[in-house]
Amino acid sequence: MPTPESILDTLARLTEHAVGVAVAWHVFVAVCIAGLIGFGWVYPHFLEVPTLAYLVAAPVGVVPCPTLALVGGLALLFGGLQSRAVSGILGAASLFYALFGDLRLGVWMDLGLLVGAIALLVLTFWPRGEPAGLPGDLHSA
Repeated sequence: MPTPESILDTLARLTEHAVGVAVAWHVFVAVCIAGLIGFGWVYPHFLEVPTLAYLVAAPVGVVPCPTLALVGGLALLFGGLQSRAVSGILGAASLFYALFGDLRLGVWMDLGLLVGAIALLVLTFWPRGEPAGLPGDLHSA
């Protein structure tokens, strides 16, 4: 028969693990947000100019990969706009363009978009109502 002390000890360990998972998820999302927005903003593939020109000459709105990176980063920042459809569509489009760019066109820098696509798809398919801090509930803590 479990004692009250052993039950409390088990609950404390489970809570500690859940907090660790929540922190890891938030760190992953923060890195994805910064990485995707930065990647979209300074996408250098079509430029052969000095590095500072990347800040004003990225092809956002013209080329799919930097556009999806920027929009995907903003969607992650705002919790997928609390919409599975938005997260799913952006995640699927990002996944397609990342894989097409990497495997068909040989643009290996699009692997950054692949990481963002994975984050968006996790946000899409993670069950809602999970404990605070997990993918289904980004802004609870």
